[in-house]
Amino acid sequence: MELNAIVCVKCGAPLQVPHEVRFVTCRHCGVCLEIKQTESVVYATQIAQIDQRTERIEQQLEQMNLRRELELLDSDWTKVGSKLDADPFLMMFCGAMIAIAGLIVAVATLVGQSGWGGVVTALGIAGVGVFMTVSGIGLKRAFLRGENAYVSRRDRIALRLNQLSAALGSIEGEITT
Repeated sequence: MELNAIVCVKCGAPLQVPHEVRFVTCRHCGVCLEIKQTESVVYATQIAQIDQRTERIEQQLEQMNLRRELELLDSDWTKVGSKLDADPFLMMFCGAMIAIAGLIVAVATLVGQSGWGGVVTALGIAGVGVFMTVSGIGLKRAFLRGENAYVSRRDRIALRLNQLSAALGSIEGEITT
């Protein structure tokens, strides 16, 4: 059995490792090592550092994905939210004006004794105005629900991004020390 001579990267102790072994634990300090071989060199790296770097890369990737998700969320809300927010107020205002005008015409028709045909027509116009106003209120409620969902989702993403930033700072410190 062919043995490779390596040195522990943590404590510097000499180790004899069989050629086919990829992982070993140092008998002196207990650190887990990965054995790497090239054509001319055999050396060890500390697995904990590899794990930390892998975790850091995973967190950086998650951070990039969350930033992209935040950009898309903001972009979508800018497009959709601006359309929903402007229309309900106009619809409610116009509906209220039409309802009021319809009621005024209905009352004037009754006072002028112009007949029930004019009154029914005026009340129909008032009904359309009321419908428009109620529809506008429904649209405004839909906008507010959408806005709440947007803000809630955005806050969750921002919180996770802050957590990742803090974690990445501490991991970088652990790796460099």
